[in-house]
Amino acid sequence: HTLSLSHSLTFKFAQSNIHISVIPQSQEGELGFLTGAALAPETARTDLVVWDSGGASFQLSATAGSGKEPLVFQGALGSSIVTADMVNLVQGRQFRDNPSPNPVSRDQAQRLAQHLQPLVGAPPEYVCLCLCV
Repeated sequence: HTLSLSHSLTFKFAQSNIHISVIPQSQEGELGFLTGAALAPETARTDLVVWDSGGASFQLSATAGSGKEPLVFQGALGSSIVTADMVNLVQGRQFRDNPSPNPVSRDQAQRLAQHLQPLVGAPPEYVCLCLCV
C-alpha cells in the first residue's frame, strides 16, 4: 500500500513538474542527525544522539564520538505501527475502531516493550556508548 501511494505521489509531482525521490532510511537518519545538530548548536556532534520516529519507521543516529558522518540504527517500528500493536495485541481491541490506546497502564506498556524488544533487537554498541556516557 505504501509503495503504491509513493508511486502515485511521484506521478502527481511529475505532472506538476516537481521532482521528488524517496530516500532510504539510512539517509533519513543522516538528515535527521544534521537537523538535530543544526537545532542544538551548543551540543558537540560527538555528544549528539538523534531519535527520529515517524509513522512507519525510526532511526537513532550518532557519530559514536568520531564527529564524522553519523551511524544510523534503524527499524520499521514507527509510531503508527507501535500504536496499532498496543491496541490490537496488548489491549485486545481493534485499532480501526480504537485509534488511541489511551489510557495505557504500566502493565500494558511493559507488555508492549516485551513484544517489541525481539523485533527491534539490541542497539549497536555506538548507540549504547553515546546514551550511557
